[in-house]
Amino acid sequence: MASLHRITTPQTQRSPIILEVGMMFVKVGFAGDSAPIAIVPSLGRLPNGNLTRLFGPMRLAQRMEILTTFLSDLYFKVLLCNARDRKVVVLLNPFEPHDIEKALLAVLLTVLEVPGVSLVSPHMTIFPAIGIIHTGLIIDIGSVTRIIPVAHNAAIVGSWEVLPHIGFSGLVRFVKEGLSTGCDIRRIRLPSDDSAYSEDSAEMSSIDSIESLKQSINVEELCLELVNRWLACTTSKRSRKIATGEPYGPDFPPFPDINRLTVEAGEKRVELRICGTFLEKIMETFFQHDLDGNSLPSAILEVILKCPIDLRRAMMENMIVVGGVAAVKNFLPRLNAELSVAARDSSFVEKLRQPKFRFVSTQKIPTNIVGWRGCSVLTHADYFPPNACFSREDYMLRATPHNVSSLLKEWCYVGKDRRVSRC
Repeated sequence: MASLHRITTPQTQRSPIILEVGMMFVKVGFAGDSAPIAIVPSLGRLPNGNLTRLFGPMRLAQRMEILTTFLSDLYFKVLLCNARDRKVVVLLNPFEPHDIEKALLAVLLTVLEVPGVSLVSPHMTIFPAIGIIHTGLIIDIGSVTRIIPVAHNAAIVGSWEVLPHIGFSGLVRFVKEGLSTGCDIRRIRLPSDDSAYSEDSAEMSSIDSIESLKQSINVEELCLELVNRWLACTTSKRSRKIATGEPYGPDFPPFPDINRLTVEAGEKRVELRICGTFLEKIMETFFQHDLDGNSLPSAILEVILKCPIDLRRAMMENMIVVGGVAAVKNFLPRLNAELSVAARDSSFVEKLRQPKFRFVSTQKIPTNIVGWRGCSVLTHADYFPPNACFSREDYMLRATPHNVSSLLKEWCYVGKDRRVSRC
């Protein structure tokens, strides 16, 4: 993503690099920019040439080797600058495994030799990006869903909630399970040939079976395409009609089909036709109860009840939804309607009197870069004090196998006293 606007800085000052590390994407750019220079998938290349997730389960040495290649490419192909010239502010989710922090700092400070690294939680920079609000509820819908109550730009420890089965990973799982019945393969194209084979041709049956092709489809790529271009949330009233099996009619038309959508399936490219009834059910995974009885609206209400009673009204009236899935059409109106219905449940009606839910608009900021822009603004304004930066000299002097774990728990704190918080 190209930079929209850069705030002017003195020529003698080099803008730090803002690096937001996510499970699906990495966003990188310079402090003072209103948007990242690039948003790249969090994929690294193994020695055998295969691609793997940067932050999947693996040994520390292997993760450092993959990160070294990945970050070097970012510097020399995207940022076009010397790593030794600029400090780095890393936006890293504190819920991620601790060895990710360890590998990132080791690669940045010892291999690339950056002068200093600061660790910042992306959830603490969201409110500074959109206005003067400092207390509210952050609903981050990424690979998983995280619900974090924030008071005066500090997270309320013990009240947050992580929903691993609700989010982009849940969409991928639902689509993968429904591919056999929810879509048809129209055409197949080989990478070495420009000829296309229709579904009813004899050549197609000799290439591969339909079911094996569906199993080899890159489901993550398919879900990204659906989220960015095709998906939309249905209304609560229409959802209840679908659940009861009401037949379609003039006043209740079906969701339109996708007639042509090209995705990768192994070494081939296939053209899919996805049924509209299947598309309409994908976003319902956020509002249906799982085996534990949890859904996104009920989890939000439970987090609000965990907060101190004097902060609950602010949490309900200052809710902000971020993440790539939050940009799906009609998602916020549907979530607001489901929250109102869930608040009338017997388990919440006595504790939440006359609830009024209000979502804070991100204005013109895309929902997937709100945290990045907030950190860009704070870093450019020299908000973080000097002791918030973990210098290379300090790392080389103090870091040993016995105390490196305690050193890597230093995080920048976005609060009134501008201190550095240490876990």
